[in-house]
Amino acid sequence: MKKIVGLTLFSLACLVCSVSYVEQGHAVENSLSAESAIQSTSIELSLSAETVSSNEKLVESSTVPIESSSVAANSVEKSEGNKSTESASIKSTAPSTNNFSTMAVTASGTWGTVDWVFDSASGTLTFTSGGNLGLALNSPWNTYVGTNPRTPLVSPTSIKKIIFTKKVSVTSAANLFSAATGRSSDNCLSKLVSIENLSLLDTSQCTSMAGMFAYASSLTSIDMKNCSTALVSSMDFMFYETQSLKEIKGLDKFNTSKVTVMNQMFLGTGLSTINVSSFDTSRVYDMRYMFYRTSNLTSLDLSNFNTNEVSYMQNMFTDSSIKELNISSFDTSTKYTNMDSMFLRANNLSTLTIGPKFKDTANKSQLTNVPTNALYIGQWIYLDKNQPVGQTATFLNAYDGSKPGTYVWQRKYKNEDGQTSLILKSVPKSFDFTTTLKANGQYLIKQVPAGNPDLSNVTVASDGQNAWSVKATVINNQLKVFRNEQYTGKNLEITDFSINDQSLLATGASGAIIVKGNKSVSGESSTPITKMGITFSDPESFLKVGDSLSSEKEENSNINNCVSFQLYDTANAS
Repeated sequence: MKKIVGLTLFSLACLVCSVSYVEQGHAVENSLSAESAIQSTSIELSLSAETVSSNEKLVESSTVPIESSSVAANSVEKSEGNKSTESASIKSTAPSTNNFSTMAVTASGTWGTVDWVFDSASGTLTFTSGGNLGLALNSPWNTYVGTNPRTPLVSPTSIKKIIFTKKVSVTSAANLFSAATGRSSDNCLSKLVSIENLSLLDTSQCTSMAGMFAYASSLTSIDMKNCSTALVSSMDFMFYETQSLKEIKGLDKFNTSKVTVMNQMFLGTGLSTINVSSFDTSRVYDMRYMFYRTSNLTSLDLSNFNTNEVSYMQNMFTDSSIKELNISSFDTSTKYTNMDSMFLRANNLSTLTIGPKFKDTANKSQLTNVPTNALYIGQWIYLDKNQPVGQTATFLNAYDGSKPGTYVWQRKYKNEDGQTSLILKSVPKSFDFTTTLKANGQYLIKQVPAGNPDLSNVTVASDGQNAWSVKATVINNQLKVFRNEQYTGKNLEITDFSINDQSLLATGASGAIIVKGNKSVSGESSTPITKMGITFSDPESFLKVGDSLSSEKEENSNINNCVSFQLYDTANAS
């Protein structure tokens, strides 16, 4: 079950049922009163704390009893790696006679000592033997034939799948599945969707993985669980511009103890989660653009990062969609650390956890200002102490490391526990009711709208991070009969319950949605409750003058809870 993020109860308070019997089959107007039988009862709302069952995580909860009263109406660069003069051995393009003879082989050859064949019909490049792959500049898509024009042996955009069939080793994986230099989208495998049996790639002697998958913009999953990174020193550009990438299996097990450069490692990736909990960054000196333009990433924990050797952090999170960031281990206090534009245009970053060695008094990182709108008041708050610390410039200028912890945008609306993004601000506060004996012998508690329409609204405040919905129920789908403020043990079955002419009983005790809101729409939304009705039956004529009706009754109170309004952080109230 999705969590309920709010619960509010609307109550019929100590209502006295006054019944005037007439000839069966004729409707008779009666009244529900708090002290005596009168024509109508005015009731109003107050708030008190409430809880829900343990399997539902409650962000905000309140009981709304109604008591009797009268109511008035940038540019990115990379240094070149070592160049090689190694050449490729090109075989005949005739169909192979091995187990792959059924393939429509249009090209074949040898990369290093590994044989390969390419099937243009399926776009499949298959490595048919074991051996050692050469450098990237000798790959089938980086090897040119002819002089005018020069064309690659296999067009890089025609490759959709790569298959390893036997163990293959590399001493350098730099730009392995990319262009020869990894600095251009030309000659990159932009149509490559999958790599099968990557576990057969032996990287145990590999020292570089720079640009390994750069510009593989159609690749959705990479399985590196069996790829050793123990000797790797360069991981810059490794997953550069992999916009379709959804997962990197084994990333959380990477051994990065020898890595010195990670700049642009995840730039432009499509990943929504990045687990770098295993990363040893004690030797890393360059983290520029590392998470630049990670548009699907909303949360990132870098609390394990050792930044003692890092000199370059420029644009590290620029244009990312990160909302929650933990950099509590970062040391930016030395004059050798360049963190210019570190948070440039990271406009969603609203939760930031920093440590005692974080320092940016002049806001060189360009951390965004807290907005001033329907939800936020234009300043940060130190969440650990619930203490306002001002707008961004004031907050960073005063931060000296003595108050490490989590800082968040201060909201206009919050519950007792601190910040929340979705709040049920109000529910109907005042109604007049009359009772009608219907022709079928059932009673209808019919709401007469109170004079003030502001008292009958369901109002929700949202920051637009989640879709939401509010549903209403009559608690337990029954009314209990109380006599002299004591429960009689008698329950009356509810046969219909409606709000704004929408019958809700058909959904049973689960109630029905009465209002909902869309994701990405922020601010307050109010829906007036203009009509309400509860129909119940008393076949044994049990009711007496002075009885009160409720779904449940609070201990040590005259308040009888009846209707529940519940706020969910889903569109379907489940």
